Amino acid sequence: MVYKHRWIVFLCFIVLFLYGGLIAAQNFSYKTSVDPVKLKSYYRIKLIPQVVGRCQFGLQDLRIKDERGNEVPYLLLKDVGSYQSENYRDFTIISTKSTQGATVYLIDRLDGKPNQQLILKISNADIEKSLSFEGSNNTTSWYAIQSIRLNPFYLGGDSVKEAIINLPTTNHRYLRCVVNDSTTGKIDIKGFGFKEIFKNGVNNFEMPQAAYSQIDIDSNKTTIIEIKYNQTFLINQLSVEIKEDWDFYREVNVEAWVGSIKDGRYIQLGQGRFASYFDKNIIQLQDVLTHKLRLTIYNKDSPPLKISGIKAYQKPTWIVAPLDSSKQYTLYYGDNTLAAPEYDLEYFEQKLKEDFPRARLGSTFMIIQKEQQDKKDGELNNYYIGTCIILVTGLLLFMTWKMLKEMKVRADV
Repeated sequence: MVYKHRWIVFLCFIVLFLYGGLIAAQNFSYKTSVDPVKLKSYYRIKLIPQVVGRCQFGLQDLRIKDERGNEVPYLLLKDVGSYQSENYRDFTIISTKSTQGATVYLIDRLDGKPNQQLILKISNADIEKSLSFEGSNNTTSWYAIQSIRLNPFYLGGDSVKEAIINLPTTNHRYLRCVVNDSTTGKIDIKGFGFKEIFKNGVNNFEMPQAAYSQIDIDSNKTTIIEIKYNQTFLINQLSVEIKEDWDFYREVNVEAWVGSIKDGRYIQLGQGRFASYFDKNIIQLQDVLTHKLRLTIYNKDSPPLKISGIKAYQKPTWIVAPLDSSKQYTLYYGDNTLAAPEYDLEYFEQKLKEDFPRARLGSTFMIIQKEQQDKKDGELNNYYIGTCIILVTGLLLFMTWKMLKEMKVRADV
């Protein structure tokens, strides 16, 4: 049987389609202009922290459009151009002394540059050994660095091998290594050294200065530092400046606030140490979008540290896009409903990692908050709304007229 009012159903589908188009329309909260370019070429655009912090966590909502609203494809890149190489360097063994139950090596690190990794060159041994390390700048006053247990000490093969020991970062020029020989025979250490790691790449972005407060709590022997920003940022690294006259060593815990101001909570973000022998007290963090951090410093029975400054950093992030000097471009972001775009450029990642010309976001880095969609999209939305209102109103009027007519017919019957 043919449905009597099938055209009404068809009209309803049209209304739903138009509403679907309205709902699917992109709704960005922010936009930032791209400075004009001089050539028709691929350009690399560096994303500042104020932009990254207002995007979705994975930057899925980034879009580039020209002045006509046409979307421009791009490729997202992180840590572009960074690389590292290694070069082994020997330390000088000043002396080797055997005492009762121990062998003591006095080592000159020569330049005293901060270093965390020590490499032992030894002849093969299949035995456990306890080692302790101390540091000094004058070979008179010594400070404990770390005690370790190598288990097993076997390195395989017949020649001299390398054992890597990770120590807290130290800038002492001299090291003293004490090998415990009380339970076993001596091991044949051929040398001490380290690997210089040369890194080349772009610098991390420094975040805008944040307000922070320090509260020293005697009851549980901790110091709480709360850091607040005026917007969310993607923070990868913290650098804390400590002004102390005496040596110190403290464990640190870092938490980040996630969620709304009212219903959010702190989550674990990273752990680290603050020590007087570190060149810089830096803590690497897991990626998180947050506007507030909390540091807990465990003082034990030592007096609280004096924090003189805090800096936060974001890893550099770039987008590469084909831009034309005859057009004007705008970067849109801040739409939590968007999925990541799928462009052909993802198949050309190796090519697009080349050092293309730079294009900058607006020279003032102006970010327009709660910006509505551009004028063209606004007019399009108004068209959808107007059309839907007219169709819905017409449909309601027709259905009302139809019902009244049927009621009249039934009354006449």
